[in-house]
Amino acid sequence: MTTLKLSRAKWVTTIQDAALKINTSPSNVRALIDLGFIQTLKLTKIEVIPNDELKRFMMANLGVDLSEAINAEIDRKKREKEASA
Repeated sequence: MTTLKLSRAKWVTTIQDAALKINTSPSNVRALIDLGFIQTLKLTKIEVIPNDELKRFMMANLGVDLSEAINAEIDRKKREKEASA
């Protein structure tokens, strides 16, 4: 009898790994999530991004410069944090 060994395909990626995949920083990925560009899934303490969602984001934003939106979101969060301190 032959048993099949199923490969464990990773269907999701962490924010840190997603940042590596798209050649940016984890804080930029977090900003894209907060802005609604990327959707996540949270089943445990770790928030993950489905690989299909990361691909969807990349295809939907080809040729789009998101740097202004990302920087504005990071600045907004920084000001918000300073105001609450």
